[in-house]
Amino acid sequence: MTFFAGQTGQMAWINAVDAEAEANTAKGLAHDAALAALPTTYATAATVTAAVATASSSLIPKGSLVLNVRDFGATGNGSTDDTVAIQAALNAVALPGAIVFFPPGDYKVTSLTVSSRPTRLVGAGWASSLVTPSPSANLLTIPSATSQITVEHLYFRSSVTRTGGWYVNNLSNNFRMSNFHMLGASGGIRSTGTVVTIERGSMRDGVGGTGIGIQIDDGYDVSIRDVVMANAVNLFAGIKVTQCGDLTIEDCNLMVCGDTLVLNPGAGQVIASVYANNTFFDTAVRGLNIYTAGGSVVRSIFSQCWFSSHTQGGIVIDGSGATNGVDFIGCHVFLCGTDGIKLLGSNILNIRFNGCAVGGNSGAGFTVVAGVSRFAIQNCRIGNAHGTGANLYPIYIAGGASTGYIITGNDMSGNTNAMADGGTGTKVVANNLVA
Repeated sequence: MTFFAGQTGQMAWINAVDAEAEANTAKGLAHDAALAALPTTYATAATVTAAVATASSSLIPKGSLVLNVRDFGATGNGSTDDTVAIQAALNAVALPGAIVFFPPGDYKVTSLTVSSRPTRLVGAGWASSLVTPSPSANLLTIPSATSQITVEHLYFRSSVTRTGGWYVNNLSNNFRMSNFHMLGASGGIRSTGTVVTIERGSMRDGVGGTGIGIQIDDGYDVSIRDVVMANAVNLFAGIKVTQCGDLTIEDCNLMVCGDTLVLNPGAGQVIASVYANNTFFDTAVRGLNIYTAGGSVVRSIFSQCWFSSHTQGGIVIDGSGATNGVDFIGCHVFLCGTDGIKLLGSNILNIRFNGCAVGGNSGAGFTVVAGVSRFAIQNCRIGNAHGTGANLYPIYIAGGASTGYIITGNDMSGNTNAMADGGTGTKVVANNLVA
């Protein structure tokens, strides 16, 4: 791979072009040589555009491993409709592993569909934007017949207020989206595929009230990592999951997202093995909302996550379906406008909190309605600590037939009221510090 002295982060696309072009056709080598002659820094966007146009002066023929969208007629000037030209470049992919390259520019496009062959769509980061004038069309679709599609270093935005549709609608397996940026999405990314990675992205200022950052509707072996969502007003959801297996969420920061994470399986749908680690679910309506609308959520773990500064609760579990087997380990739930943690449905079983810190919530640290059974709260600090203040109650268990629960080894000092335990079934409540 060729490297350039003094290159900037936004010139990482040059490496991607070089790596493929050096081993390809004579025209690929000529294209690489022209790119190598470019200066490594640019004074203005106009200089960048002119230099790239010079480097791409000859058409890369169909079948090459590097296809520049400018060579197919795309202008990148922000006003000319480049949909047909870019779709022609995508359709021209004939060899697996080809790169469809977007030089710096603002590409006005309505809707694009990736071809059926393994392809990399590569841009120049913030400098390469796909700008849709449509309020609701899917900007980029990856059909189910495709596989091994990668989208990287591209910026997705709209010139109008979005009312529907997705910037990226992935229906394929073995899909990766990396180093991306999105602005003003009604729907950011939707995926139904297996072996899917969404990583190193920023998503900002989605549509308030209805917008969704990422939605997972099927598939397994899905990874979401190192994604930042920050919005001016609350969306409907930062990440919404309706059905999935083996989903990992790690090292993300989701803010002002309505429900920063909502697990919402419908009838017949199952969400299994969600593993969330080292992630901030921050400053929204609810941090985690597990709402089973006839489906089920099972065997999941949240470790070292932040569920704080929410108006209606940090962790809320409810719904007509089953939630069975969710563990919270070393999580923080602070400064919520109501209860910090709410267990609200009689179909909830085997929810366990261990080593968590819960404080400064306007309501109870934990609220448990009658009928919730087989839960455990152990080794937690619940109260005025960590610089947060007291809860109204450390734990409030409503009167009724809750049974089979364990509350042990907790420090519940520093709350407005003592624990209220109205559960009438079998239980172990012992060795808690309450003074």
